[in-house]
Amino acid sequence: MRRTLSVAFLLITAVIAFKLLKRTPHSAVVFDSRIDALKDDLALNADRGIAGSPSNLHFRVTGFDYCHYLNNAVFNLGHCQAERISTINPSESEFVSFLDEKARNITDYLLNVHPDTFSEETTKRFACFATAEGSNMLANLSDERLLHRIDAVSYFQDLLPAVKSDVRYRIAYLIMAHGHVFEQLVNLIEELNDGSAVFLLHVDANENSMELQTSLEAMAANHQGFNSVNVFLAKTRFKISWGHASIMWMQLNGFWELLDLAEWDHLITLSAHDYPLRKSREIARILHQDKYVGSNFIKHWSHDVAHAKRLLPNLHMKNPQFLEITGHHLDQIGMMAPPFPRWAYVKHHQWLILTSDFVEYTRNSPEVAHAFAFFEHTLVPDESFLGTVLKNTENFRHRLVDGKRFIKFKKNSPHPEWLTLKDISNIGTDDGATDPNYFFVRKIDTNTSLGLALVKWIQSEHIMKHLLPKDDYKEFISL
Repeated sequence: MRRTLSVAFLLITAVIAFKLLKRTPHSAVVFDSRIDALKDDLALNADRGIAGSPSNLHFRVTGFDYCHYLNNAVFNLGHCQAERISTINPSESEFVSFLDEKARNITDYLLNVHPDTFSEETTKRFACFATAEGSNMLANLSDERLLHRIDAVSYFQDLLPAVKSDVRYRIAYLIMAHGHVFEQLVNLIEELNDGSAVFLLHVDANENSMELQTSLEAMAANHQGFNSVNVFLAKTRFKISWGHASIMWMQLNGFWELLDLAEWDHLITLSAHDYPLRKSREIARILHQDKYVGSNFIKHWSHDVAHAKRLLPNLHMKNPQFLEITGHHLDQIGMMAPPFPRWAYVKHHQWLILTSDFVEYTRNSPEVAHAFAFFEHTLVPDESFLGTVLKNTENFRHRLVDGKRFIKFKKNSPHPEWLTLKDISNIGTDDGATDPNYFFVRKIDTNTSLGLALVKWIQSEHIMKHLLPKDDYKEFISL
């Protein structure tokens, strides 16, 4: 059966290519006139392995239907093989139709390798990206990359829409919540909401978080416990799967929503199971010390051989049997080299402190968007993508600092342990220190007596002990 599908797929591709080759010259559109415009708006960067300058075979394309994510992308026909797409200078509509049809066939092929196993939409996104890239065993259209640059808005607008406003805070918190954590989430916000920050709450769109979303919406509607000026519910919710790009979709869209909600200096990611060791205004004060100006905080280390397999393209499984295995790499996909071959890849924790200028960069940089088009098909991209961008961007690589969050893992476990009073010796008390080792700890369950006991110790030995007089925080309070 598998061999029959493969043969059929190759025959379909051959027929489409043959029809393109038979087109008469008078229907062709010469793309040379588009080059001057491309020179103005293509952010080309040879240091990142991108082509050095646009040629007469670089062109921007629109009109995709099946692969509408590829509208306004820039392609390069200079590397195409005559027996595949050819050097015929096809019209724009012919080129678009050919790639749309090829991506549709690849999608059908991959979904039929293991029927009813992979998500149709994410498989379709992967098929479109693989087709546009061209130089892989699935598409087999060119010896080198056919896709020069995606258009960030067209490629991600369905997944990552964003909003607008202009109040200034020192800190923006993106809090990611799921399950039955209403009380913990409210307590966390009340602990941090001292007028120094804006908050955006994202609630997982999976069924087990419906009650949480309903409770938060009711609370916000009744103005109970929420200050509508600086606490917001995310406008776009995502169904989150561990290890899948959905976490990055949610984070990036949340980052960009926060950019438009207010002006701020640093963004901090949290879950309902994090707990602060300092008041938010004290965190803001420390982050504005000269030694931390422009720094991004992320616990990271170099990618080793054991983690290299995470960079293989994976298809998202619709009904994974295990929480930790939500993606699968098919042999039929083969290997795809990352778009920026000179980059050094890093692994890192998901929990971050980022500067507003870096978050703006993730939103506006065509290189970041293009890199994410590759990373969204890798395994656990939320633990490699942002750190890799930071590590390989000139303006940010020298301002990368290890994260200030205490997390305890069991050996060989992918998930952190619950913290109790047994962990206080490792957390420490920062006696006499002006710069704490940690701003936050995770994971704490404040619904248990063990969790509450630890919170009581934190309040006594950290939060209140290191709080300065009120007047020392005037410049860090916005409300």
